[in-house]
Amino acid sequence: MVLGHTGTEFPLTRGQLVIAAIVIAAVIILSRLFLDRDTAQLRGDPALAGFFESVAPYIDPEQPATRVMDFERLFAAVYARVVRDYVDEPDESVLIDGAISGVMDLSPIPEGEPAERLALAAIDGMFSTLDPHSTLYSAEAFGEIKVQSKGRFGGLGLEVTMDRGLVKVVSPIDDTPAEKAGIRAGDVITHVDGESLRGLALSEAIRRMRGKIGTKVAISLRRRNGDTWDLTLSREMIRLRPVRSRVEEGVGYVRISAFNEHVADRLRGAIADFRGQLAGKRLDVVLDLRSNPGGLLSQAVSVADTFLAEGPIVSALGRIEERNQRFEAKPGDIAESAALVVLIDAGSASASEVVASALQYHGRAVVMGSRSFGKGTVQTIVPLRNGMAVRLSTHRYHTPSGATFDGTGVRPDVTIVPAGEEHKAGWSEHALDAVDCPPAGDKGDRVLGCAVALLRAGNLESFLAGMRR
Repeated sequence: MVLGHTGTEFPLTRGQLVIAAIVIAAVIILSRLFLDRDTAQLRGDPALAGFFESVAPYIDPEQPATRVMDFERLFAAVYARVVRDYVDEPDESVLIDGAISGVMDLSPIPEGEPAERLALAAIDGMFSTLDPHSTLYSAEAFGEIKVQSKGRFGGLGLEVTMDRGLVKVVSPIDDTPAEKAGIRAGDVITHVDGESLRGLALSEAIRRMRGKIGTKVAISLRRRNGDTWDLTLSREMIRLRPVRSRVEEGVGYVRISAFNEHVADRLRGAIADFRGQLAGKRLDVVLDLRSNPGGLLSQAVSVADTFLAEGPIVSALGRIEERNQRFEAKPGDIAESAALVVLIDAGSASASEVVASALQYHGRAVVMGSRSFGKGTVQTIVPLRNGMAVRLSTHRYHTPSGATFDGTGVRPDVTIVPAGEEHKAGWSEHALDAVDCPPAGDKGDRVLGCAVALLRAGNLESFLAGMRR
């Protein structure tokens, strides 16, 4: 008999085989003893013990005991992580009730289920009691997340979140099927290929929208005003081009559509290009973060630092003090005090809000557009076995003032009211109708037009006075 070992083959005698068999049997027995001990410790938690007792009738009795203990250990490990690390101290009874509901919601009614399927259903149910940004990723979904952070993936080009059981668009990605079809931040995706998404985990909803490149998918949507419509889109390879720049009417315009790798370096390269193109002239910059769903915090900090000479940028604070993070600007304003306007809208979220709030607080930029999305929590991704992972909200962003934009968004200094909408209470002190802004660029972008007009006016007061004439 020949056994493989690190690429080398060697023969075993009959005596050695007997000894090997005895050793393997001993290892299995000892492993089961340790598993029993660990499980007993887990069952010492009254909440967990009650949960395991509730789901025990649904576990396939033919499964090996080790599989059942694996289920218990997997669920208990995730449960312990939530109890310890979640950004707000959770009610443990609510977590367990959610887990039990997750198991009960399996269709058809569970009977003789594999332990692992019950564990995943329980984790899904538990996460449904948390904020919409905490979720369970299947192995496929987690793999796609890792690809997306590199700037290339397949799909429709949507950043989505879960809001009270509904799949809500945070923002469409530039030059993707979703953006070209007119999908907007705040739209709700109700069905995919005729099947309702209500009640599904976010990772499952995303999985249904993705597929082979070139295949079609039918989606149904609902807008805030109650309008509903159907679209059929072709899936494409999504290639993120996160930084685009040009000189627009004598002003340096930089569009950042996502904060993935190398964004800050590309921004600084764009500013250097502007200086070459506008040699001898004052450098004014428009930083467009509209429909930017966020991304890497490190890149957001570096982008803000590009325009700041000193001072705090953001703090990420959670329940475990030693894991809290505080970021400050490094000495020196790389942009050399270039006049700056930052554009945001309802699709600007997370890392975009970090940048906008920091530059606004320090008076380094005028923030213009509409109130941002309000995603102020930080997620930690915890890999599980079999390639799966959980994403758990563990920290909350705090602006340099100590406030948080979670759930409220960043309020612009100047609100540009979209055509056809009325001024609303709670908008910024300065609100202008979009129709009064001059168009700019190939698409006649009126928000950008007002940003350019502000920079030309030299300051906010002169701009507002000119707009009110």
